[in-house]
Amino acid sequence: MSKVSTIAVALLLAACARPNSNELRIAPGPNGTYIAVGTVVTGSVSSGKSTFSFSHSNNLSVGVATGGPEPATESETKPFKPASITKLVTTSLGLKKLGPDFTFVTKVAWTSAGEGLARNLVIVADGDPQVVRERSGDGVAQQEVFKEIVTQLRVRGVSKVEGSLTLVSADERHDSAIPANGMEDSDHTTCFGAVSQSFNFGWNCAGLSVESNGQAVWQDSALQFPLTVSAGSGKISVQPNYDSTGRVASFLLSGRPGSRASFKLPISDVKPWYGRAFIAYLNQSGISADVELKTPSGAEASTIKAQIPAPSATGPSFEVVSEPLSSIVQYTNKPSDNYFADDIFKTIAEKHGAGSDLRLEGQAAVREALASWLPSELANEIHLVDGAGLSHENHVTARAYLALLTQFTKESWFPALWESLPIAGKDGTLKARMLGSAAQGKVRAKTGTLSGSYQLAGYVPKYRSDGSVAEYIPFVILSAVDPNQRFDVFDLQTDIASKLVRLVNSK
Repeated sequence: MSKVSTIAVALLLAACARPNSNELRIAPGPNGTYIAVGTVVTGSVSSGKSTFSFSHSNNLSVGVATGGPEPATESETKPFKPASITKLVTTSLGLKKLGPDFTFVTKVAWTSAGEGLARNLVIVADGDPQVVRERSGDGVAQQEVFKEIVTQLRVRGVSKVEGSLTLVSADERHDSAIPANGMEDSDHTTCFGAVSQSFNFGWNCAGLSVESNGQAVWQDSALQFPLTVSAGSGKISVQPNYDSTGRVASFLLSGRPGSRASFKLPISDVKPWYGRAFIAYLNQSGISADVELKTPSGAEASTIKAQIPAPSATGPSFEVVSEPLSSIVQYTNKPSDNYFADDIFKTIAEKHGAGSDLRLEGQAAVREALASWLPSELANEIHLVDGAGLSHENHVTARAYLALLTQFTKESWFPALWESLPIAGKDGTLKARMLGSAAQGKVRAKTGTLSGSYQLAGYVPKYRSDGSVAEYIPFVILSAVDPNQRFDVFDLQTDIASKLVRLVNSK
């Protein structure tokens, strides 16, 4: 280390606190900025527009500045946008309120009308998020709901369906696709921000091709969705439309005329798509289906639900059960799936109260949970308005989140949360991170990413001599930086996580 670099470190240490012999000096960026980590370091440091806050149990708390000649100390009560570390609260609250064994249930019923004939098929859905045909690359197992329905129909001798296919939401509040407050348009009009509904299909996201002449064609023929397309000024635009509830019914897109442009778009009303796709699936599977699709609501839907008979092994009614929530939280946290998180959040909200707005009910459920987990001073430092972390209105402090993660380790469902977290250098959003470091294969943490916010919160395991985990040491690293500094933040996270692994497991 050069003489100038040593002075930079000394200035930073003086601004924080005097470290002990476990201090770590690293240089995360090209601007002569250095970081000191030690078990007696407290506070946080910022410089200019770049601010980092770090908190760790056992009084290990570090702030880091990247850039700027005169770093200054700040307290750990500085609010940051949590981004996707919000999912730690959502999945933990789901495990607490719903239970690790909670399952989504799709009910199916019909009227028997002679040998092999089912009349007026009814499907009641409560938000199973895994209704997809195929998706690979993110480690999410597929719940083949359509296939299971066909299997059960065949077991009961059904070879033909006539009359109607009626789709009914178990809770119609779940069908609102209005995005959370503070969510940017660029997010809620892309698959990144697709929201859950009672009937879910294919991650509620579909492919659209826009031809050079401005014609828009859905890649799934079962999907029919209103779009207004125009071409001009060197661009193709698909104009947004809104229905009476304020939900986006189509999306503003841009592409260059002269060649096909492909897009992936969220669908705000999935139920008709689900229904048409299921009718096609029945026919492809050898069960003749010439039916009218119906999607009733209100009193009519309530009457239909009340008439569904109890499921039986041979009768005209059965249920398709999802994987348990303990598995679904893995599919949420490891790939940081916003849609799965939204589904858990809205399902918690359904159980919380009868209010018409599930987002408000979900926010109330979160506030109540925080009040039960944390002292009021810390609970008030966490403000969350959605389940995925897409809202820019969310804010947290490092010290409050640290206390929250500490509390999670005391809960009976914590093993399910631990198993759901990405493993450094191995899987999920940390698969390509911390490779070759002391943290690889050991640290488990949830990442969070919004432009300028690159967060990490999770646990360092303290091992016994036999290799089992004796304790889970929580940590939180929050940042507010220029997006160009994100790789500096990632390097910082790796260095701090590696240091913690060594400190926690030192002999």
